[in-house]
Amino acid sequence: MAVLTKLRTLPKPPYKVELFVDGMLWETVPFDTIGELRLTEGMQLSEPMRLEIRHFVSVFEAKELAMRLLAQRERSAGEIRQRLQQKKLGECVDEVIQSLEKMDYLNDERFARLFTRDKINLNHWGPQRIRSELYGKSVAKDVIERVLKAAFEKEDQQVTIEALIEKKLKGQTAITDKERQRVWNFLIRRGFSTSDIAIVLGKVERE
Repeated sequence: MAVLTKLRTLPKPPYKVELFVDGMLWETVPFDTIGELRLTEGMQLSEPMRLEIRHFVSVFEAKELAMRLLAQRERSAGEIRQRLQQKKLGECVDEVIQSLEKMDYLNDERFARLFTRDKINLNHWGPQRIRSELYGKSVAKDVIERVLKAAFEKEDQQVTIEALIEKKLKGQTAITDKERQRVWNFLIRRGFSTSDIAIVLGKVERE
């Protein structure tokens, strides 16, 4: 059976340890691996133990990446999954995501609430645009609908639409067909319903 003949700690952060098996460099692992798996020089390394070491390293690196991403901003589980898969860490992605959810570092409902709040207040998006974006981030449909219902039940979307139209037209009183279509398309892209847009545009045109 193979023997772990030497552990050599690398001098610069992030601190890692080189594992030598039968005198040959076999793997470079995070420092935490040594304590967690109780690795010592002279111990025998069975094939299952080698697989356990490699799995531990994959999970550790995936969790480290996920935590760095979450330190930048709140993210959905789907976003984290995608980034881990891009880094070829997909084999342990389910385990990592479940662990982060259990520790409440990942919470799709919280993410959806914060995302929705920012898009309403900062970008003046309507529900359809927000819904589409959250779907794209793999947030569950029931979570999206619950968050949107709570966010928009006290929001007067027609007031927001009217403010956006006024800003877009810059005080114009007469609207040409071309300008009307341009404003219509702009509001559709923002995620407002055609019925609300039609009501507000009709009101603006009558004034």
